Amino acid sequence: MHTIRPNYFALLLVTASLFLLNTLHSLAGDYEVTLRPKQLDWKPKRVFIQEVIDRRKEKNNGVAFSEGSSRVSPVRFNPELPKQIYDFFRHSVTNDTSLVPVTVFIDAMKFDDKGSAARHSLFLDFKITIVRRVDGKEYELYQTNAKPEIRAVGTPPNTCEDLLEKILEKLLVSFEDYVNTHNDQPTLCKRIIPELHYDKSFSNYENGDTIRWTNNYRLKWSDFQGKPSSSSPFSAQSQCIFTYSATFDYRNLDAYLLVNMYPTFARKYSWVRPDLKTPELLGHEQLHFDICELFIRQMRKKILTMHLSLVDPETEIRPVFDQAWIDYQKTQNAYDEETNHGTIDKEQQRWKEKISNELDEYVEFRTKNIAEE
Repeated sequence: MHTIRPNYFALLLVTASLFLLNTLHSLAGDYEVTLRPKQLDWKPKRVFIQEVIDRRKEKNNGVAFSEGSSRVSPVRFNPELPKQIYDFFRHSVTNDTSLVPVTVFIDAMKFDDKGSAARHSLFLDFKITIVRRVDGKEYELYQTNAKPEIRAVGTPPNTCEDLLEKILEKLLVSFEDYVNTHNDQPTLCKRIIPELHYDKSFSNYENGDTIRWTNNYRLKWSDFQGKPSSSSPFSAQSQCIFTYSATFDYRNLDAYLLVNMYPTFARKYSWVRPDLKTPELLGHEQLHFDICELFIRQMRKKILTMHLSLVDPETEIRPVFDQAWIDYQKTQNAYDEETNHGTIDKEQQRWKEKISNELDEYVEFRTKNIAEE
């Protein structure tokens, strides 16, 4: 009795050959999309495309009729889709890397060809998002999605390329229009630059409820317009506070944060007992106001040297402001305690010289008024 043993090696060769043939047949039948660089009507003045990323959940590129084919074939990109689109952009437009970098995300990109080889409609379901990456975070600038159609008779060449190239060209032109009309936002700037700003319109030092510290104005007893506190043991009280505001100014590719920061004396909340209006006490109260100016100068210097985030710089400034206010109050309390509210002449003179020297150290950041501009 003879046993017939299968030739596994031969079967393996046959199986491998069939797999190879099927693979080659499949590849030969694919519609391979190759984008063609061309001069596009896009003249970027603010941004450049730094990278293209495919973040589609479904990587199926769809199907389309290829030239001379009687049936639809799978669409594939060679090289891969992000590289093809990036190369298309890179070779079709001026890629000025001195501009603001943006990233293009492909959220959807799928072809569908409906009908017969004789008469059919090619669709491209796409969604593209353009973002700015700042400090590890992504901020959406622009998004577009649609399902455009090309109708064809027969199977002409390059239908997928024609449709995709038109979409990409329209995307760039539309995005440039958007950028040119919405460039007043930090995410479309290269950097943010803090800049000290002085309100030149402020000049009412005689009749306003508040006054700002300045070199050429010294406190007068008429500035103390509040009602003395019956429960306070003190002879006078100066209500000195910080005021702060900031606005953006966009110049070329940069965003300037115009910082308005002032030491302010509130007349309505500052008071003196009528029978204690001495020159020595007024000098003591003036130094309270000078200390307020000193801390403002220190904050101005610190803010000008900070590396601020493009998106929300004021949240980074706020802790500086809050800490300065805490330190300022401690200094004011120490001043009152060490001079016994101005009654110890030696300590009062020491503090006067100390604050004067520190003001000189930060003279570059002094508060200016309209007379100094």
